[in-house]
Amino acid sequence: MAGYALVAQDISFEKKVISIEELIDSTVSIGSFLDLDIKHSPVSISVITADQIQNSGARHLSELLEIYVPGFQYMYNKWNGIIWGMRGVAADRNTKFIFLVNGHKMNTESRDGAFSELNLGFLSDLEKVEVLRGPSGLVYGSGSIGGVINLVTKRYIQDKRSLEAGIETWSLKTGGTTDNFSVSEKLNNGGAIQLYGGIKWSQGSGMETPHIFGRPSWPSPQTRADHPTTGIPATGSSWDTPGNFIFSSDYQIKNWRAYARVTHQVTNAAGMFVLDPWPEIAGVPDSTASPRMVDGKLVSPLGFWGQTEGNGNNRRQYKLSNITIQINKDFKLNKNPIKLNCGVDLVSSKITVQKLPAYNSVAHEEIKEIEAFGERRFNLTGTYIINRKSFQIATGIDSRLFVFGKDLAGKNSQQEKANHPIIANVMYFNQAIFSEAVFFPDPRIMLDMGIRYDLHTRTVNIGGFINSRLGMVYTINQNSNIRLTYQSSGNNGSADNYEPNRNIFNDQGEPYQEPHYEVPTVKPNENSTPIEPVSTRELRALKPEKAYSWELSSIYEKKNLRIHASVSYNTIKDLFAWNQASFRVINIGRYHFANGEIELQYNIGKLSIGLNHVISRLVNTDVLKEGKQMDKLVFKDNEYNTKIIDGQTYYYPVVLKNKQGKDSTTQFTINPVSDGISIDGKNFLNLASNISKAYVDFSFNRWFSVHSDWRLFWGLRGRSDIIHYNPEDSRVLKDYSKYYQYNSTYPYLDIDRRMIVKWNIAFKLALKNSMFQLFIYDILSPQASSNNIHSIRWQQMSDPKIQTDLYSYDFKSYALKVTFFF
Repeated sequence: MAGYALVAQDISFEKKVISIEELIDSTVSIGSFLDLDIKHSPVSISVITADQIQNSGARHLSELLEIYVPGFQYMYNKWNGIIWGMRGVAADRNTKFIFLVNGHKMNTESRDGAFSELNLGFLSDLEKVEVLRGPSGLVYGSGSIGGVINLVTKRYIQDKRSLEAGIETWSLKTGGTTDNFSVSEKLNNGGAIQLYGGIKWSQGSGMETPHIFGRPSWPSPQTRADHPTTGIPATGSSWDTPGNFIFSSDYQIKNWRAYARVTHQVTNAAGMFVLDPWPEIAGVPDSTASPRMVDGKLVSPLGFWGQTEGNGNNRRQYKLSNITIQINKDFKLNKNPIKLNCGVDLVSSKITVQKLPAYNSVAHEEIKEIEAFGERRFNLTGTYIINRKSFQIATGIDSRLFVFGKDLAGKNSQQEKANHPIIANVMYFNQAIFSEAVFFPDPRIMLDMGIRYDLHTRTVNIGGFINSRLGMVYTINQNSNIRLTYQSSGNNGSADNYEPNRNIFNDQGEPYQEPHYEVPTVKPNENSTPIEPVSTRELRALKPEKAYSWELSSIYEKKNLRIHASVSYNTIKDLFAWNQASFRVINIGRYHFANGEIELQYNIGKLSIGLNHVISRLVNTDVLKEGKQMDKLVFKDNEYNTKIIDGQTYYYPVVLKNKQGKDSTTQFTINPVSDGISIDGKNFLNLASNISKAYVDFSFNRWFSVHSDWRLFWGLRGRSDIIHYNPEDSRVLKDYSKYYQYNSTYPYLDIDRRMIVKWNIAFKLALKNSMFQLFIYDILSPQASSNNIHSIRWQQMSDPKIQTDLYSYDFKSYALKVTFFF
């Protein structure tokens, strides 16, 4: 696998070559309740070691996963932040992946899923990162549709201290710093403690350096004939943050472990929103506004550029603060292990407006805090394991309690309106029982089987749901084996899906009983979407999303060579997806896809090489048949009613009446499958279906080494129909004509057929008590060439009509890191 380091080099110069056999026999803490080694695990797992983390210089977790994990890729949803994609899954939020720290689930259950450390930027406290590719509902329950990521932090080994300081720059015009420390110490009572902390600040690539290609979405006016035919500059920077930080403590004594982790992550989205050339004017500028320079051209407020007002949303800033406390105790009963763990998570989630100097003159008129809400999670899990020579059995319970609503400051509000909550103040429970067993009916055969039953507050009415796994590992000889595995995973909706949320509540804290606008206090325009009222019964009718996987894989290893091959057939049904027409998450449709993976790792002397390639193809999927006809109200164009409540004017859409004086309705098709899959049912819209990756580590001597890695995305093939749209040739996209009338003049950069390459290189000089590293990132993406295909990240689209943005975001940058050991 690409996740195993064959050469480990520590700071004392004692070079240690880890054999393939040692790697295969090493245990992993992911994917099973039992202590299975990698050789006998029935699932596909990647392990990224501490050496690989250090050598790569990955700037954040998402980049680290993309470097090493086969098929993993990340993109953006400018309304939510970084989005993960793997094994045929990429949704508008990371609710289909599970993120763990030391096996403890970190997903937020209120709305955003795996969100807390996507670009936090601190990785030096990690012993390894374990990644399970594909569904794993048996062990992790709800959420493990696409995969599971587990961060394993370093534990106490010996007394030591380290101090790390890093600087980064883009074209020497902007900069940033990342600093952290660690302390490991034995205590007088026989216990040990490990402390880790860090802070990160960065200006990123610089204001207005990112450009938006494709057909930029709101606030870019898509239906104007005078839109720019080259990339549009964005409001902000790429990869800037005003300050991320982390602090953790790990206390161990005998068979007890108490781990606490505090993180704060800020993700700026201004680099993905179109520039407003008149930031000092609140609202749309009139004809008296003077022309401005945009990308070296003088533009008028009367044309395209006069319509790019973002009302603060073009400077969205996603903030998530998380406090985690985990307590674990392992002991034995009649020689059989018992594992107990409990945990508490306290979360604050905010969307604020980034402070930019150009907007200082209107800052007093703007809302500073767009959203504020939070949650509290409590868990208690117990596992009892029976170990015998011919079998192992694990059984246990997993109890969880979720309290949604207020953040750590006591806020649950939209746009600083205390009575308008973001999510309902509710409490959920989830009770699970599970069992997994491994049998060895023959020295060459291992059978793994397990079942899990989950009962959630919102699945009580359907009796909960069951996840299962059945696997077999057949050992051909000492060098190779074959594995055949079936597994399933269910996924509950978040509280935001099941309960009234910010789009359903009014400013008085009551669910709307009439059609309304998303922001009813702003005078409607062509981008204002009428939202129909929805009942709690409709919201809670959502069914659990389900994933099924049948996988055949094989491992071959001999001496310094290791090869892993896998082919799987996968089904995802009743998928949760945002639907723009309904303005809420809906729950219909299914698709099937095949996934093939090949990995090679070779180590000889001072050279270590890793290669992998993944190909995904949709099969047996008829996109048109996955839609559902629904009725919706018909509204009058350019008409609205007004109400004045507490001195504030509210705007409401006007429903068109039919001849009988009743509300007019029309049918429309909800089809979340078509929002993520090409109309021919063969390619994903949001995932590159062919991805190749490679990395090389070479040690010239015991002091100096070089690392390089490449990620090759062989085009977004699924977007061909969008890029080359022709209303006469397409059945599905004929209703897109309003949005696609000027489609041929937008700069898509041939994203459907051109290769995107991400190339990094690193140099390391290791001395006795210090280490110096130089990193060059995105070598093929010079900032001066903003239309460079290799700089592109793409928008995760939940509606192909309006979300086709391509972000020129990954520019060449440099970093220098110095580490001192005491």
